[in-house]
Amino acid sequence: MNLLFVIDNTGEKVGGGTYSVFKFAEAIAQQVSSVTIVLGSSPKYFSLDASNQKLKIIKRPKVSRRTFFLREYDNLLVFLIDLLLIPYCWLNKIDVIVGYQVIDSIRSHRIGKFTKAKEMHFIFETPDWCEERLGKEWNIYYQNKKIRKRWEQFRSALRSSEMVISNSKLSKKYAEAWLEREDISVVYPGVDLESGYNKGDDKKIYDIIYLGRLEKHKNVHEILKASAICPYSPNIAIVGQGEEKFNLENIASTLGITCRFFGKISDEDKWRLLSQSRLMVYPTSFEGFGIPPAEAIACGVICIASDLPILHEIYGDSLIYFREHDISDLALKIMKAQAMIESERLKLLSLGREKIKQYSWKLAANNIVGLLEKNKLDCLSKGKQIIGNHIG
Repeated sequence: MNLLFVIDNTGEKVGGGTYSVFKFAEAIAQQVSSVTIVLGSSPKYFSLDASNQKLKIIKRPKVSRRTFFLREYDNLLVFLIDLLLIPYCWLNKIDVIVGYQVIDSIRSHRIGKFTKAKEMHFIFETPDWCEERLGKEWNIYYQNKKIRKRWEQFRSALRSSEMVISNSKLSKKYAEAWLEREDISVVYPGVDLESGYNKGDDKKIYDIIYLGRLEKHKNVHEILKASAICPYSPNIAIVGQGEEKFNLENIASTLGITCRFFGKISDEDKWRLLSQSRLMVYPTSFEGFGIPPAEAIACGVICIASDLPILHEIYGDSLIYFREHDISDLALKIMKAQAMIESERLKLLSLGREKIKQYSWKLAANNIVGLLEKNKLDCLSKGKQIIGNHIG
């Protein structure tokens, strides 16, 4: 079986979803004939396994999109590359074209129309869910006519696709309502447990670490404000990039908080920083899965997180939850975590490690390949493309 992944979402706002799709592709390549990834630039966190001869990369020229003319030129370049990918699919006998929301799925669907390849798409969030969780922030973004058109094109692509995969039961629920189809599968992302477990004894430098994008709905400012009312000022590491960085730097300076901003980092540096931290705080208002708490647990780091249904689904009782947007409650939970005796800390981490054992890239790849094989058998037996529910 030969797969082509279109993953061109590699700009400044790369998040956990894009990271997951990269890792899915890498893990699947161990089990199928070949996987080709079409990308715009290599994110720092993604290092290809050079020994895996089944994994191929097509890296397109990347053009700055700072002006209207440059954006139009880049769009034309993407269109031409997609045209070239059609004969590539024929010559390399691509069986399945894989897309990820939003633009990459539109592109995958466009390529798929001219080949015999089946389509598989990942959807981790929907406009309805975003509006429910993000409110005004989402509505301002979604008012843009081009944005709305893209989401409609994305929906159209997924409605005609043979396979659609979500990354949690909650995201599946919203996706099925939005797409008006009841056959979406759930495959949970993985965590590189081996990378984390071996690094738990590093010298602790940071009292608190945040890992993720710096956007409004991530509420990173709440970490700074809660830290300001703790009995002592913690040393904080903030890892990630986004539009809120300048605002966060000003808040930290105003409150006199010791805070270091690391920007985008490699996977190796991520594990090192996690292992050097005593506590993770994850005050997000919206996630499709939420990988960082699992990575913290893998490094033996306790995590405090917003009390959200999606995080309860993924982590159960292995996190310390605080009331969303309640700065006082967050400060209280930070102090509680800092005062934990060793036996309490180890008990919580043990719960977390048992929970995250079910999230592995190998298991995720097994599930996705199983879905592909099932679809292939259904095609032979029924003469059409059908995919049943499968919870990974």
